[in-house]
Amino acid sequence: MRAVYLDERIGDRVIAEFLDDENRAVVPSYGYGVEPVLLHVLRARRYRIVRDLVLGGIWLGALIFPQFFAVGYFLVLPVLAGFTETPWRRLS
Repeated sequence: MRAVYLDERIGDRVIAEFLDDENRAVVPSYGYGVEPVLLHVLRARRYRIVRDLVLGGIWLGALIFPQFFAVGYFLVLPVLAGFTETPWRRLS
């Protein structure tokens, strides 16, 4: 059952064989049940969808947030530079 978590094509093939065709009869198989296999296939697909959404959100955040940091940096930098300027007129 680990194969459906590792190889997306196997899961897609199992779904196509057992779930997509409503009129197809499933031949009974002895030694293992089809229901646990289908549940694992659907769980693996759900995990892949969540993983892809999380990675897409991370990439989107990596593209958007640096601009906000750059704008904030350039807005705060002059203020900080004003605080650290040496008052040359007072020293002489």
